[in-house]
Amino acid sequence: MSEWFPAIKGMLAERGIYLPQPYPHTCRTLKGSALAAVLSGAVLGTGICIYSTFLFLAHSVQEVTSYASETITRTSLGVANNTAGLVSVLPTPPAPPAPPEPLTTSVLEEDSHLGQQVRLKIQPSALPYRENGDLSLTDAARQVDFALLQTLLRLHLERGRLLFLTSDYKTKGQDVYHLQRMRLFLPTSVASFVEALEESMDVWAERGVLTRETPNKITLAVEGVVTHELWVDTAGDEFVLPPTGDAPRLTLVIDDLGESPKAAQAFLDLHLPMTFAIWPFGRHAVETAQAAHRAGREILVHEPMEPMQSPFVKAGPGELTLSMNRETLRKTLQASVLKVPHASGLNNHMGSRLTRNPAAAALVAEALGPSGLFALDSLTHPDSVFYREARKKGLPAYRRSVFLDDGPRTVPSVLEALKKAEHLALAHGQAIAIGHPHPETIEALRQWGALRDTTIQLVPLRYLNVPVETVEE
Repeated sequence: MSEWFPAIKGMLAERGIYLPQPYPHTCRTLKGSALAAVLSGAVLGTGICIYSTFLFLAHSVQEVTSYASETITRTSLGVANNTAGLVSVLPTPPAPPAPPEPLTTSVLEEDSHLGQQVRLKIQPSALPYRENGDLSLTDAARQVDFALLQTLLRLHLERGRLLFLTSDYKTKGQDVYHLQRMRLFLPTSVASFVEALEESMDVWAERGVLTRETPNKITLAVEGVVTHELWVDTAGDEFVLPPTGDAPRLTLVIDDLGESPKAAQAFLDLHLPMTFAIWPFGRHAVETAQAAHRAGREILVHEPMEPMQSPFVKAGPGELTLSMNRETLRKTLQASVLKVPHASGLNNHMGSRLTRNPAAAALVAEALGPSGLFALDSLTHPDSVFYREARKKGLPAYRRSVFLDDGPRTVPSVLEALKKAEHLALAHGQAIAIGHPHPETIEALRQWGALRDTTIQLVPLRYLNVPVETVEE
């Protein structure tokens, strides 16, 4: 019995079973095995007792802490109630008025292309209002400005619904004021906006006068001096709001629309936020503009301008030419604008001769401000100065990056041009691609829409950044 381990080990070895040698010596005898079992049980029992004691102490401490916390809370509430009862019998000093929220934060973009020239920031300690009523034209214009800001904030207009066009310094006698032009894309009716603005004018700008010149144009004036020109339009639920973040942006512009409703509908069916450039004298210009507006698309006047091949080639009805004087050009442009409802900008159709002429391009840009439009230079000639002249006039202005279908008109070539536009957007932060209502362009866009780089945001032109730059005279 005392040497049972070697016997068992030998018996198992005969059957191919080998036990490891370093087995505890104490367990090789029956007494040793019993002693090891007793010692192991003692150690295990001691550990269990210590663990149970620790849990009991922790639970007790938690209960004491919870009871103390409840007691302190009840005591504090009692003291507070008693204090409130004592204070209620004393006269309460008037609370200081809460400082108003900044009035320009939700309206003005910090990096607006107009910068600080748009308007002075209105501080609570320097409101544009004086009790003595002796206001200069400058101060009265600021009051009108303040009333307009109050209206925008009151209607909770998102920033993307306000597009600044120009802000020009004007003088009358000793007074200096701004003539500001802007476009508003309203979620409510124009009549509701006018009513709210009139109420704000009554409160903040008694000398201001509101005139609704047309259903979509409003002027604000002080004693006959116009300080604001507003173009307002109702934009429905499909209106595209500004993108968020710093992702690259790409704008797709489709030229030459207004002749074929079927082609326009094909682009709408792609459900991409494209910009529609519509011929002002196209047979279906109004119909196309209305359909695009209902779908939330941005609309441009696709204005014919004189090409290099003139007089043998004409750009079409309403063409702007180098031979026009200032007034004739302005009237011709205004007639085109009236033909395209809901338009917020203009780009050139042809125009390789006119857009290369600084004087003529300056006349077009000069006429755009009072028309309430921004400019897109289609760059039909690499020497075009249309963009430069529009920027010199303080207008938001943009330049084409890529033509989608000016080369071989095939689906693969258009897809290749779309890839190039994506590369330019990634490299420069934004890009503009212009296409035309060709079947190949429509099919390429349909394929591209399912495969495109979704890290690039498709946006209307108005949401592209306008560089803050100095354009030499």
